[in-house]
Amino acid sequence: MVELDAPPKSTTMAYAGVRTIAALFVVASIWSSALAAPNENKPVDYTGSTYGKSPPAVNVSALLRLRPDVVEEFEAEVTRAGLNLTTRCTNLQEAIDDERRSMRFATYSTTPLRFQRYLKYAEFANALKQYAKKYDHVSYLSIGRSYEGRNIMAAHIKIKEDLPIVFLECGIHAREWISPSACLYIIDQLATGYEKDEGISQLLSKYEWRIHPIVNPDGYDYTHTAERLWRKTRSRSRFSDRCRGADANRNFDVGRFCSQCCGFFFLNYTYTAIDPFTVYNP
Repeated sequence: MVELDAPPKSTTMAYAGVRTIAALFVVASIWSSALAAPNENKPVDYTGSTYGKSPPAVNVSALLRLRPDVVEEFEAEVTRAGLNLTTRCTNLQEAIDDERRSMRFATYSTTPLRFQRYLKYAEFANALKQYAKKYDHVSYLSIGRSYEGRNIMAAHIKIKEDLPIVFLECGIHAREWISPSACLYIIDQLATGYEKDEGISQLLSKYEWRIHPIVNPDGYDYTHTAERLWRKTRSRSRFSDRCRGADANRNFDVGRFCSQCCGFFFLNYTYTAIDPFTVYNP
């Protein structure tokens, strides 16, 4: 998703009237024009764009988030430019509120695993501990601590020593809740399926599995308690006191530099934030 404006300074964010629109960019020059650098005559700020000033390819649809004060002008501009627009959500805050209400009353279990909602950080930790308690081939451990002191949890699953290791990490982007849930599902299958499912048993006979379901626990917890669409870590940077966090999936010695206040802030120094160090040395 393209970030269309820098986050407000407040820790609680409101998206009343914000729309999400899918736009098919068929010509690269249209992307550059529609997402031009902000000024008083432009309705959209491309700061934090996943792709910068150029799309990854022609005929690719991008999901845009539009403030209510720019929707009409932006739609008129890109329609004149020949873009195909599809409104995915007319009020983003309502969608967020609906999600929170549905989660408030839904339950979950780990034995057997039943998902009716996304789990919070503490519930993930409890689930992994339950698997380790019940199944001898599952171990729960912390590979380190986050910037705010939370355990970066892991499940190591093996039936014998000296096997090749399959390493899976999830939850590096805080708001992508489906990612940790996918990791937990894999943990569940490897835990419960051993000696019951031939395919699972074969996987465990060939590989050791090291699965880290939430490698950005601070950001993940923050999306549950304050800002649903937060993407980054919650660390403080020596570059800026105004905005927090780094994109842990861009925090390596490659790539580009952008403003720390954008949703995709990443540093041009090797492993500057805390989480990549931990993942690099599990």
